[in-house]
Amino acid sequence: MVISCVGETIDARMRQEFRDAGVFISTDTVMTMRALAWLYRRQRVLSRPSAPPRVSLPTRAPPRSWSETMDYLKASAIQPAKWLVLGPHDQAANACAGLAYPLVVKVLPSESEHKTELGLVKLRVRTPAEVDAHAADFRQRLGKPEMGVLVQEMVDGGVEVVLSCLRNTDFGPIVSIGTGGIAIELFRDVAHLALPVSPTQVLQALQKLKLWTLLQGFRGQPPADTEALADAAARFGDMFLATPALSEFEINPLLVRRRGEGLVAVDALVLAHDAKTADVHPS
Repeated sequence: MVISCVGETIDARMRQEFRDAGVFISTDTVMTMRALAWLYRRQRVLSRPSAPPRVSLPTRAPPRSWSETMDYLKASAIQPAKWLVLGPHDQAANACAGLAYPLVVKVLPSESEHKTELGLVKLRVRTPAEVDAHAADFRQRLGKPEMGVLVQEMVDGGVEVVLSCLRNTDFGPIVSIGTGGIAIELFRDVAHLALPVSPTQVLQALQKLKLWTLLQGFRGQPPADTEALADAAARFGDMFLATPALSEFEINPLLVRRRGEGLVAVDALVLAHDAKTADVHPS
C-alpha cells in the first residue's frame, strides 16, 4: 500500500512504523506513482514461470590462441567461419586451396582490436595474389614481418548480432546481446542479463530490442534462427562462468542465418586475466 500525503510532514518514526507494516508514505505525487509502478512491475516478474537451474560446466582454461578460441565457440554451439592463419612464408595459392573464394583477409584480434577503423580488414578478396598482397601490406603497416594473418571464407547473409560476456565489478558476470557489426556503438541496441541465463530469458530480452524486428524478417527477408541464437547465448554464458580466468569474450559480428541454419561467428575478442600478474591479455 502507498499513501500519498501531499503537503504534510510525517516524522521519521511514524514513517518507519508504517513501513514496517507494509505501508509506504510518500509526500510527493511523482514518487507515489513511481512506487506503484515498481509494485506492478515486481508482480509481473514474480508471476513469470521460474527457469530451470542451469547445470554448471567443469572449470576450463581460457583460450589463448585463435585456434583455441574457435574451439571454444564450437563448444558453445556457435560455428566459426572456415579459416586459416597465413604464415609469413606461406603462399596463398597453396595454403588457401581448401577455402572457397571470395575470402576475407584481416589481422588477428591479438594484433589489433580496431581492425576495421585501421583498414586492416579486406573483404571479397578473389585471388591468391590479392591475399598475399594484403597480408604483406598488413605486416608492413604494423611493423611485424613474422605476423600471421587471418584468412576466412566470406560469409554473406544473416543478421549481425553482438554477443559478449563480461565480469562486471558491480553486477558480476553478465551476458550482452544486441545489434552488432560496425553499428553497435551507433545504435546501442543491446540488452544485458546476469548470468546464468536460460534460452527463454534471452528471447524475452531480444523481444525488447529493435534487433527483434530484423530477426523476425524485415522487408521480405526470411526469419532468422532465433532459437539457435537463444540456445547459443545461454550455452556461451555457461561456458564463460566455467572459465574464471576470462574477463571478457566478445563475438562481433555473430551472423544469425535463416531459421534452421544456425549461427556463424566471423570475429571474436578474448581478454583473459593472468593469475600471476593480474594483467589482461587479448587473444
